[in-house]
Amino acid sequence: MVVLCPKCKTKLKLDDDRVAESGTKFKCPKCTTAFIVKKPTPQPPQPEPPQPEPPQPPGEPVAPEAQERISPEAQEQITPEMAEAMEKARRLARTIMSDIWLYNSKKVENSIRNDTFFNEFGDDIKEGLKLYNSRVSEAVRAARDIYRESVEDFLRQKRLDLGL
Repeated sequence: MVVLCPKCKTKLKLDDDRVAESGTKFKCPKCTTAFIVKKPTPQPPQPEPPQPEPPQPPGEPVAPEAQERISPEAQEQITPEMAEAMEKARRLARTIMSDIWLYNSKKVENSIRNDTFFNEFGDDIKEGLKLYNSRVSEAVRAARDIYRESVEDFLRQKRLDLGL
């Protein structure tokens, strides 16, 4: 067995036969601290934690607000895995737009009021698209233009917030 000196933390290898059930006094060869070592009590086997149930497929193939943008034929081809990937892509696109808003809120408001948003934030939107494309699968990007939809939804919501 291996024990640590309580004072200097030196590792000591001890023969199990030298340690009594009630404990045996040992002295650290490095710092000469005396301490008692007891045999570890065997732990009863721990029951395995219950396995989580497999995730249930979502009730709807995609978010309700997005269903109107997908043709009925395309909706039939969306698997639960694809629906989940599309939802993750939607969250990423919204996060990118939220970051643009977070760091430039006044400038965003003014550019929306003046209808110059794409002129002022074109580089930011392209940089966000580059990040989006690097993280979202080709299959999801081919199925829908979620990034563009998120930009449009962002602008629509901000126009409403500004009373435009």
